Amino acid sequence: MQQATTRAMARRAAAVALAGLVALAGSLPVAADDFGLSYDVERVPATQLSVADCVAAIRRASDAEGFTTRSQQDQGRVALFVSGPGGDGKALVAYCIQAGTRTVWVVQMLDYAGPGNAASERVTRQVAAELRRAAGMPGKR
Repeated sequence: MQQATTRAMARRAAAVALAGLVALAGSLPVAADDFGLSYDVERVPATQLSVADCVAAIRRASDAEGFTTRSQQDQGRVALFVSGPGGDGKALVAYCIQAGTRTVWVVQMLDYAGPGNAASERVTRQVAAELRRAAGMPGKR
């Protein structure tokens, strides 16, 4: 029963993340017909990574990239972090979500210069690597 509840919470969390992405995409200026999106999604035991620690790891990685924080909302069980470089059509959007006994993160890098931008993909990997370090996990499998 608890596993089904956790799965349902994770599905709701993913729906919240998707809704946020759609809302953000509609509010950003479009610089090209296509946009790039790189992402990383993971869930770990909440005993390894709390929502607060998750957001702190995202902030560290964002700061290391020289990004400016545009929004940070923390509602305890769900946190949203948005940052990016000044005015160049890119945004780092990340969520930390408590889903039962798990902490879920969704890291998204949007790039309105077009798909396949190696720099945007590198940022996604760097943020995910910082989250994995904070959770005590080995590198990406």
